[in-house]
Amino acid sequence: MNKVQIQPSVRRKTVGGGVPLVEMEAVRYSVEDQKILDLPYWKIQKGEHSLVLGPSGSGKTTLIHLMAGLLRPDRGRIKISVQDIAGLSPAAMDRFRGRHIGLIFQKLYLIPSLSVWDNLKLAAKFAGLPFDREWADSILRGLSLAHKAKSRPSELSSGEAQRAAIARAVLNRPKIILADEPTSALDDATCDNVADLLVEQASRGGATLVVATHDTRLKDHFKSRLDLEGS
Repeated sequence: MNKVQIQPSVRRKTVGGGVPLVEMEAVRYSVEDQKILDLPYWKIQKGEHSLVLGPSGSGKTTLIHLMAGLLRPDRGRIKISVQDIAGLSPAAMDRFRGRHIGLIFQKLYLIPSLSVWDNLKLAAKFAGLPFDREWADSILRGLSLAHKAKSRPSELSSGEAQRAAIARAVLNRPKIILADEPTSALDDATCDNVADLLVEQASRGGATLVVATHDTRLKDHFKSRLDLEGS
């Protein structure tokens, strides 16, 4: 297992001032006493889109899961919108995640028995939020998916399914969108299209985007970058 190292040469440029949207301090995560992540300090300002770049096994997915509250650190603070999520109960974390965090994984986790439209409705229901039909329709139109609203995931192309996952992630107008390896299996043209869609949809909803990947093709899409290196 690998320890994360932050490279001083790529420490991030911040956008604006004030209270960071995301602030991680002295965060450590280990499994069976093997250190996987050791992050002294990292912050992201509101509206800033950031790339977390590193090789396989460098801790990228662990970092995303910690930010999403799917894992708890052994120590340290993880604040999102001034809320220290490490101190939330599992139920409170589920509510917070549903309302403030959008997630996109390499495996899309769309419910196969439901249409695209019903997958979106379920995302709102799980967050305890009303389903905004006009906003959902606007998202699907913006992603060129309106004609697939009644289709099930099995009836979508891989590109359409990925866009459906993006639609679900932005539906509840989250403060932050976390994407884990969203482009690693894509060709160059599709990779650029998905990266552009992620940035566009995050900006459209007023969300901050964090993409964790080993895909160096994404460097040009982000001004802010955190490099992780396995040792």
